[in-house]
Amino acid sequence: MSMQRNTVIGAVFVTIVVLIALVLVVPNILADWLWYQSLNRTDVFSRIITLQIGLFAAGLVVFGVLYFGNMTLVRKIVARQAYNTGEDFLSNSAQRTEHVSRVISGIVGVIASVLFGLLASGQWNTVLRAQNLVEFGIADPLFNRDLSFFVFTLPLLEFVQGWLFRAVVLVLVVAVFSYGFRLVLPYMISPEDDEGERREIPKSLVAGAPIRIHLSVLGFLVMLLVGWAHWLSLHTLEFSTRGAAYGASYIDANIMQPVQQVLIVLAVVAAIGLVVGAVFNLQWVPVGGFGLGLLVLVVGGWGYPGLAH
Repeated sequence: MSMQRNTVIGAVFVTIVVLIALVLVVPNILADWLWYQSLNRTDVFSRIITLQIGLFAAGLVVFGVLYFGNMTLVRKIVARQAYNTGEDFLSNSAQRTEHVSRVISGIVGVIASVLFGLLASGQWNTVLRAQNLVEFGIADPLFNRDLSFFVFTLPLLEFVQGWLFRAVVLVLVVAVFSYGFRLVLPYMISPEDDEGERREIPKSLVAGAPIRIHLSVLGFLVMLLVGWAHWLSLHTLEFSTRGAAYGASYIDANIMQPVQQVLIVLAVVAAIGLVVGAVFNLQWVPVGGFGLGLLVLVVGGWGYPGLAH
């Protein structure tokens, strides 16, 4: 009976979200269709709307799989950790909060999936330009790439990196809150047992290998995406306004370029360090990587270029 009720509630909620999305989107679609029809170019409108629908579906599905896959993993790890503690109190609390946790995470997941789908759909122009890439036959002096890369490909890569970064960070944050809600909150609500003794949160509960590895893998993805962002920033030096003229200046070519390259390497090292530190319980490895990356960013990215300028 409870499962049927949850199914009905979920269906009603999804229907409401879809209706709200239609109310927000349909008027704009109708206005665009009327405009293209007045120009007798409904073929262009059809191509645009098809691409928007495809991007929305792709964004919704990719984020949904990423989000709900991780939430399923969270539930399994929580059940295992609660069982391994041998405390009936925690197992019973986990069972009582499971329904609330599923409803909250489900609502967040549906809303976020729709929003990430809309975010992807809004970049149809970027994707369309990349699909119709035309080489200019002129290479830039800093990276020896055809200028078409900076006009068509780079904006698409920046969008994909930003979309993935936001998605993984959101999943990481929700996973942390889910672990805390299921495993730590019961100790905060009922700090004492039946005999009046204070309950202590077992260290193995919140810092156990399954939770540590799960969050570290998500952190690994975040740091790889940070490294990708630095790689993209390396190419955006061509659009720098730091010098007297528009484009890469002396400081960009001789200081900022090596700094970005170092930050790329450090991001990859920090990503690997997160996984290694989680597997072997070496907390100083990822902390050291983060600290070194921050130092290079502050000194090499802000301090030294300012002095040289």
